[in-house]
Amino acid sequence: MVRGWLTILAFALLVPLSGFPALKISGGRVIVEGEISTELGRYDNVLKGAIEYLACAEGGKSYESILLLKCKPSQLYKALLKIGLKPGSPASFD
Repeated sequence: MVRGWLTILAFALLVPLSGFPALKISGGRVIVEGEISTELGRYDNVLKGAIEYLACAEGGKSYESILLLKCKPSQLYKALLKIGLKPGSPASFD
């Protein structure tokens, strides 16, 4: 169930907001209108062992990622800023 919600959230955040009429921003939320189809089982045989990335762009290390972005990383960055998120610091290990 969590995986499904992550997919829907990722879709809402990863699709370029301009030029996609089914997405609307309201009160810091991205609202997706219509239906979303996912293929969650598609990479189950590839995702074995450590998962290094939450998401990567097409042509990236999809075998180490949970989500495959169908946008440029810069578009994702702009979409996250547009819904009010602030840039942070990279993750670190103690």
